[in-house]
Formats: sequence, C-alpha cells, structure tokens
Amino acid sequence: MPEQFEGAEFLGGRLSQQSHPDRLRLFTRHLAEGEKVRAVMPLKNSVLLVTQGRLLELAPHLEAHGAWNVMGFEGFDLVSQMPAVEVSVSDQPAPDAPGTKGRIAVQFRGGQEEMAVITEVAGPSTRAALARLREILSSPPHPK
Repeated sequence: MPEQFEGAEFLGGRLSQQSHPDRLRLFTRHLAEGEKVRAVMPLKNSVLLVTQGRLLELAPHLEAHGAWNVMGFEGFDLVSQMPAVEVSVSDQPAPDAPGTKGRIAVQFRGGQEEMAVITEVAGPSTRAALARLREILSSPPHPK
C-alpha cells in the first residue's frame, strides 16, 4: 500500500477493491508531497479522497483509441477539490435524472468553497459511510 494511504479509512464499497495497492498508486500523483489520505469513498463515476488538508474528487480518464473509439483507461483526473477546514456536509436524495435514481447528492461547504458529489446507490453502507465521513471531517488533524 502506498505510504500516503497508511491509516486511511475505506468507506462504503468493497474494501478489497478500494484498497488495492495498484489502484491507490493511480491516486498518488494528485497528492502533494507529505500529504496523507484520511479517507477514501467511492462515488458514482468517481472517488472522494479526504486528506488532512483537502477533499479531492477523482474521476477515471478514458481515451478513445482506434477507428471504433474503444475507450482505454488512462488513470484518474482531478475533477474538483476544496480545503478540508471547517467543512459542513449536507445530503439529500439525488435528482431523479438518468443514472442518479436511488443515490444521494452530497454538498460540502467550507468558507467560500463548495463541492458537490453523487454517491453510489443509497443503501445502509452508503449512509454509514456518510456518517463516518462527517465524523472524520469534524475531527483533527486539520492544517494549521
């Protein structure tokens, strides 16, 4: 496991898939030197990383190859980020749009920053993951 993820909590989803070292290595290029991940949570079509100083949403980067436009996985792109200082979390059912039925829309607010994500299907493990995420964001360590 990459050292940036030592001690990280893996919320929701399948632990074996989320914590696979090869998958985690793909996230490390988006982390600053010395930045430690506190939590990893799967989302609809992306993943949320919570570090000691930031929230990052990373989505798969797919490239079209060849005449048939076959999509090839090229790693993860940073979709959005915000400081992880004094963050409030609110959630509500996701809008009834294609691909969002049964999911939760989560809004993060901190100072002047906002970030919104859509969770995986809203079952007991997703609700438990959101509750734990709130605890992590409300507890130290925060950057000084």
